[in-house]
Amino acid sequence: MNFLRKHWYDLGAFLMPVTLMHAFFFTHSTYQFLMWLSLGTLFLHQLEEYRSPGTFPAMLNRVMFKSDHPLYYPLNTNTALVINVGIGWLSYFLAAVFAERFLWLGLATILVSCGNVVAHLLMFNVKAKSFYNAGMATSIFLFAPCTF
Repeated sequence: MNFLRKHWYDLGAFLMPVTLMHAFFFTHSTYQFLMWLSLGTLFLHQLEEYRSPGTFPAMLNRVMFKSDHPLYYPLNTNTALVINVGIGWLSYFLAAVFAERFLWLGLATILVSCGNVVAHLLMFNVKAKSFYNAGMATSIFLFAPCTF
């Protein structure tokens, strides 16, 4: 479990090409293809946030929450795992699998992706008075084309 807590985003990097291959070869509709593509995009986005450059947790804790312990609280390895894998991966995966049958779930994941674009482009940079934050590149080049 400790390995998973510290390397879930690396697992996502491994799952991303598998997800995209599935999207290209086994999807039955454009909408379902978009949902699988969105899942692959989520994997890359999280890799940017948590691995390379990987500064998202400390930035979020320091800038948004003004934590006295920005490397650990309130976003730490446990909360990141639960939120990103337990909620994020599961929601995006189910939206891709059930596609048109659960349109509401697909819409929810698209809205989360749109929220990521807005947060990374505006909120985090304005609040931190910065030009770049971890997650911004994938928000611009991957989430935005999938959602807008």
